[in-house]
Amino acid sequence: MLKYSITLLSLAISAAFITNAEASPEASRVEMARYAGTPREFGKSFGQRYHDRLQKSQKVWLKRAEANKISSKKLLAMAMPMVKVVEKIAPHWIEEASAAAEAAGLDRDLYIAQMFYIGPTVTGGRGWFRPELQDDCTTYTLSRQFTEGKATFFHRTRDNSPGKQTGAIWELDVPGVNKFMAVTYTGSKSVSVMVNEKGLAASADMGGPSATKSKDTGMMNGLMLRYIAEKASDTSEALKIVEEFVENGWYAGGKPGTRWTFTDSRGITMDVSHSSDKGSVSARQVETKSYITRTWGGIGGKILETLNEPVTFTDFRRVSRNPGAKINKGRNSIAGMTIKIHPKYPEYLTSAWFSFPAASLAFPLYMGGTKTPLPLLDGSIYELCAGLPNDCEAWEKMEKKLFSKAALLEKKVEELIEKKQIPQAREMIDRWTGEITAEHLLFLEKTLQEKEKQAN
Repeated sequence: MLKYSITLLSLAISAAFITNAEASPEASRVEMARYAGTPREFGKSFGQRYHDRLQKSQKVWLKRAEANKISSKKLLAMAMPMVKVVEKIAPHWIEEASAAAEAAGLDRDLYIAQMFYIGPTVTGGRGWFRPELQDDCTTYTLSRQFTEGKATFFHRTRDNSPGKQTGAIWELDVPGVNKFMAVTYTGSKSVSVMVNEKGLAASADMGGPSATKSKDTGMMNGLMLRYIAEKASDTSEALKIVEEFVENGWYAGGKPGTRWTFTDSRGITMDVSHSSDKGSVSARQVETKSYITRTWGGIGGKILETLNEPVTFTDFRRVSRNPGAKINKGRNSIAGMTIKIHPKYPEYLTSAWFSFPAASLAFPLYMGGTKTPLPLLDGSIYELCAGLPNDCEAWEKMEKKLFSKAALLEKKVEELIEKKQIPQAREMIDRWTGEITAEHLLFLEKTLQEKEKQAN
């Protein structure tokens, strides 16, 4: 496993250096990938990139349906009500899914049904079929009144079954659809945490009210979150979407309800909870310095409240690693995304720092970028870091240096933006992202080599 990881890492580093050298446009695409294009273009590239994963996922889905005595024909019929809703509110998802199914060699109608009908997977909704498994995801925020640079800070640690994670810039060429950055399982379109170009950040944790009856027709909160990312500009619009989904019966969920955290470029944070029951939505605006969804018996909330002001982004981020906060749950804390919403240019200089798994070294992206480093996109970074020993002290030293480099970048990019030199600004961001990715991968290679020496 260790030798395989080093080989994979060496390939990723080689690709990273190709991008930053005087390389041909063709060579640049080896390392940097675009999660972008028209729905058909995006769907086709998605289906090609994740061909094997999508094939396996559909086989498992159909096997579960068969175990519950549900035929393919019945699956299509059960999915149809939600498919019709999606055709109305997000028709580009259908076009995208059609192209993905074609590229992956899947039955188109079954693939679309699989996206929007959860029945065979959860047999009545999460919590009814596995109440013993708890989702420990945690979100926390800090008001921009107390932060360095007056930027809004947002963090989410994702807890779920171990598996490859993707951090990427999503940019679909569809009128009225926002560009955003998000965490997903690699090969999935169900979003775990996101921030969009309007400066809206959001996540969905468990902790809402319990549903009174089982409901398996409708979206789970991962697809709802993608819809919010694409359509909402601020916390108010995000809340309206949640209310619309719940009242129209478009949210499936499970027995445990959902607890959303929304934060926007205005500095407004909102705590929203609901189940699949109509009339269950409740919302409140957060007025305190910090906010955390749950503390798990730890002191995460106290740590946030007592951070020295103005709070630096790195000090805010490191709270998730603090053992006393009890946020990081080890192997099951599969992803971390720490967000800094830029107060002036959210569409260009909002940043997201991705860690796979959650306690690991951060890899940054900027909203103004056009490409995502391939190791971050294809799950390689998760696969590599999952086997590394925790060295939070070393990672935090690197992240402090990274933050200083990021501040210099932001200053240069802001100057270009103010001169209306947008293509040059985007190019600078992409080049910087590739350089930082290469630097961090080299550091991880040294860590792996040291681990191999110790093993021998």
